[in-house]
Amino acid sequence: EELLGKSDYDFFPAAQADIFWKKDDQVFASGKVNVNDETLKTEDGRLVIISTKKSIVISDDGRKFLIGVIREITSSARRERYQEQITRLLQRLVLGACQEEILKVALQVAEDEIPGSIASIFLLNKKTQRLYQAIPSQLPDEFSRVIDGTPVRHGIGSCGDVAFNLQRV
Repeated sequence: EELLGKSDYDFFPAAQADIFWKKDDQVFASGKVNVNDETLKTEDGRLVIISTKKSIVISDDGRKFLIGVIREITSSARRERYQEQITRLLQRLVLGACQEEILKVALQVAEDEIPGSIASIFLLNKKTQRLYQAIPSQLPDEFSRVIDGTPVRHGIGSCGDVAFNLQRV
């Protein structure tokens, strides 16, 4: 009942609704099924991935109707992307890619696990017992400078603590 008499323009920004209507027009004109995946922001600010499938049904009296099905596929799309990235990482390992290339892929996998997160990878210099960023990350430069060279000690930041205790936090 909440949807009756409303259009995409009641739920989405005009630019996005325009795209939806353009795709509807294409389905009407071509008669071909349209399947499309896209990311939307929910009212509470979460990003979700939806898959829409639009097709034409012709009634007995010749009238055309657009039938649309929308499914949220966020978790399955993320799982699929994760599997693709793990495969890419394993391919790099098998093919003997350099450490930097492997760490870049690993960093991307980590960030994709939690959308909107920023990851970094540190390596331990055993001689100095300090952690250094292995590869550049999306961390702000000032923050990176401050944490680069973190001592491996109990209570010295989460990374220093993890390296000291050898336990996940």
